[in-house]
Formats: sequence, structure tokens, C-alpha cells
Amino acid sequence: MAMTGTALFLAASAALASAPTSPPWATLTIKPSWQQQTRIEFGTTWLNPDTRKLDYWMRREQNGIVQRADSNSCPAMRAVIGEMKRIEPLQPDPPGFQDGDILLTMDGTSYALEGPGRFQDSHVGKFKMEANVGTPLAAWAQRVEQTLAPCWK
Repeated sequence: MAMTGTALFLAASAALASAPTSPPWATLTIKPSWQQQTRIEFGTTWLNPDTRKLDYWMRREQNGIVQRADSNSCPAMRAVIGEMKRIEPLQPDPPGFQDGDILLTMDGTSYALEGPGRFQDSHVGKFKMEANVGTPLAAWAQRVEQTLAPCWK
């Protein structure tokens, strides 16, 4: 069945409207042992002139299924993204300088977050944080999954 020019234009417009308008600036990866990983990308669409705040998009991929959400239809997204700034930072730990016990988890779920960062003196850079269960990163990633579960389309 052939599409008319108008129908084709409307279909293309709908696809573009739901597609991210910028490349992702952060990525969260959740990899349970012996299971497929979940990858969530974070991006920015535009500065909303009504709210004077940035609008965001997220893309979630798991088992080959891609889902999307945006901060206009999912207001909880803005809070979850804001919580990203409050994840307790992972500190460098050179051998021989440990201040206490070391906790190792040999199994469980691996979490990774990478994206833009800023030092306390406002210098910018990029970071990548990797951790396992029972960490501040794991707690935040679990809140992302729970809070945004109803938002994915």
C-alpha cells in the first residue's frame, strides 16, 4: 500500500519529533551478572522558553528493545537527572594508601556512569564511574529504573 505525500510527511514528522535532537551527554550502563545489560542515554532537547529550563530526553535499550522518554511527558525525569549531581564521588585509591577495609563484590550487578563533570573550582572534564551493588551509584541507578519505569514508550 502506497503512502500519500501528506501521510509520508506526517509519519516522518512524528519520527523526528520523537527522536533525540542532540547527541547523548551521559550514559548509564547496568549489567547484572549473567543477564543482558541495560543502557540509558541522557540528552538535552532545547531550552524551553516557557519554563526557561532545559528539556531532556532519555533513550533506554535492553534486549534489543529501544524505549524513549522526555521531560515534558515525564516530569520525574528532571529530578532524577538532578540527583546525578549528588552521587557520592568515587575517590582515587592508590595501593598502599587505604584508610580502612576494602569491600569487594565478585558477583552482582555492575553499574557505569560516564559524562561531563566539573571540579569544585569549576574546571570541567569528563568522568567515568564504575561500581557494583551497595554503592551510591547503584542506589541512584536503581532510582532511575524505578522512577522512570512508567515513562518509557
